[in-house]
Amino acid sequence: MSLLRLHRTIAGPLVTAFSLSIMAVGQGGCNTLSLTGLQQTDTAGNPLGFLINTDTAGNILGGIRLADGRSVYVYGTFKNDGNIDEITGAVLRDTDGSEAGVVFENGRPVSAYGFDGTTVDITYDEVSPTRLKGRVDIHFADGEVAEEDRDQTIDFDVNLEQAAADLAQRVADLLGLTVSDAEPPASPDGRARLPDDPAAPFGKDLSRSQLFIYFAPFYQFAFISVAFACMQVMVQLVAVLVSTMVTVVLTLTEAIIIAAFSPFIIMCEMMRMVFGLATVAIDFSIEFDVGHIPRHPH
Repeated sequence: MSLLRLHRTIAGPLVTAFSLSIMAVGQGGCNTLSLTGLQQTDTAGNPLGFLINTDTAGNILGGIRLADGRSVYVYGTFKNDGNIDEITGAVLRDTDGSEAGVVFENGRPVSAYGFDGTTVDITYDEVSPTRLKGRVDIHFADGEVAEEDRDQTIDFDVNLEQAAADLAQRVADLLGLTVSDAEPPASPDGRARLPDDPAAPFGKDLSRSQLFIYFAPFYQFAFISVAFACMQVMVQLVAVLVSTMVTVVLTLTEAIIIAAFSPFIIMCEMMRMVFGLATVAIDFSIEFDVGHIPRHPH
């Protein structure tokens, strides 16, 4: 679908910029270790790239910050050794400060809110390695949708074995966005882990930032896996809404649906970009302007 239909929506400028730039960095890129003082920064001195938070006392795992001002912050819990345990949420911040968030449970999206205030609540009736089936309650934000049409409930059925190339084509067909067709990476378990003596490679002067770089493959795998599953669900919801609701609900148009769901697709794709960005291990609590970090998605 042409992105020209989005130009009058809050998502329009972001989606247009995203489609033009998202393929510039892909899964085929290499990672570089960037420590504080060496990495590329924004005008406030905050780092850009794929960020890993070394402050395990909080609930933010890290994020992705791009030079154009867009960012995604990822939340969750840490294991005792500092490695990632679980992803519980993510927030996309647009260049104008608008925010959209998704809450995750067991690697699956369970609720979300868009730039315009649209909310999504997902209930799963069937969960398996190959299938997600359930229903979703959607509240469209006040505006172009008539008050009596703003609350919708629909059923969905997601095939988790869908190839990445097929998913990318569906995103292009439904939302007019260009996303990566790379398959999610294999689990790094058994291939990338902390050495028995973490200090050995660097001697006694091993820094906390250097230590956390060992965790990068695990963070990449977690970010991409959760994002890919989330994209599968969100694309299915768009497909169902477009095919069943647009012809029934007069005030619900394709443009409104795309504007509401595009931020979630963009968030997922930015989380899948981590292989192509410089990896930065940094303590968010002392080396980052905390005023720029949104709260955990609600």
